[in-house]
Amino acid sequence: MRILSVLSLFWVLVLGATAFADDTNPFRQGWILDQDMSELRFISLKRGNIAETNHFEQITGQIDETGNARVRVTLNSVETYLDIRNVRLRFMFFETFKHPSAEITVRIDRGSLNDLAEVKRKIVPMEYTLKMRDRQITRTERLAIFLIDEDTVSVSNADPIFVGVSDFDLFRGLKLLEEAASVSISPLAIVSFDFTFHRKTSKEGPGTAVEADVASATFDPNSVRITEWNAINPDEQTCIARFLTLGRLDSVRFESRSARINTNSMGLLEAYADAMVRCQTIRIRIEGLVARGEDTGGTLARQRAQAISRTLWARGVQRSRMTAEAGGRVTPSTEPVGGGRALITVLN
Repeated sequence: MRILSVLSLFWVLVLGATAFADDTNPFRQGWILDQDMSELRFISLKRGNIAETNHFEQITGQIDETGNARVRVTLNSVETYLDIRNVRLRFMFFETFKHPSAEITVRIDRGSLNDLAEVKRKIVPMEYTLKMRDRQITRTERLAIFLIDEDTVSVSNADPIFVGVSDFDLFRGLKLLEEAASVSISPLAIVSFDFTFHRKTSKEGPGTAVEADVASATFDPNSVRITEWNAINPDEQTCIARFLTLGRLDSVRFESRSARINTNSMGLLEAYADAMVRCQTIRIRIEGLVARGEDTGGTLARQRAQAISRTLWARGVQRSRMTAEAGGRVTPSTEPVGGGRALITVLN
């Protein structure tokens, strides 16, 4: 839903580069997005008639000298002006621990913008491809392009852009949001953008802006990620709300009859580690669980709890703030969210 905002931003990038130079190659030196002078917004509707305006704070993009444009939006940078809502969007809706960014690519046709230097402003249709959550869509939108000077261009949407959760299979995330906030949310979002691009200087190497963002967004289960939360010193109430949100999102899974953590759960544990590092007063209890047919003596359950404790400790969480113990057998009424084999609860 909101992620479609990303796509807007990519188009912008693209157009900006092809039209501004009266040089034979309008893409000479390449173009780069000015994040401080650019905005990517989306409006969501809840309870049928309550509109909320949100935006993304981290957007990088560039156009190379051949007219290939690429823009990347860091989904963790979504800003709704309410921290608990930010957390829910990142982890429940976007699942940023698995899908940290969205990307739009465009191949620019310089012919459509050859007269921009003379007319200064024009509206041009542009085809783009948006990739997110292992899916991609290709669409065409009308962009308003304003040439500020030979080395600066502004690009914005000429028409409202409507984005639906069906495009990227976000229905589950939408349902989780509705349950967490006890509110109905429209499956459509209205996206708008206003981007500014500058021609690169000779000091700016090719690809630096986007490549750096790509590297920072790549998930590495062996590294400490402290990039998912805007709050630097959150209060205890906010911290507890964050843990409750993570608990509603999913639970930790293990290989069958083993204390080896499933690789698909590493992103969730990274999120827990991030929260523990930021919330220094929070203490947690980790309870390992077993299913029917697995060890019932308590050994496997305890080993699973200890495996989670070791993983969090390796990412900067003090052992004194964690209690690891056997939690017994999973039953239909006590099975954790997502079918995991561990419960993590706040002791404060």
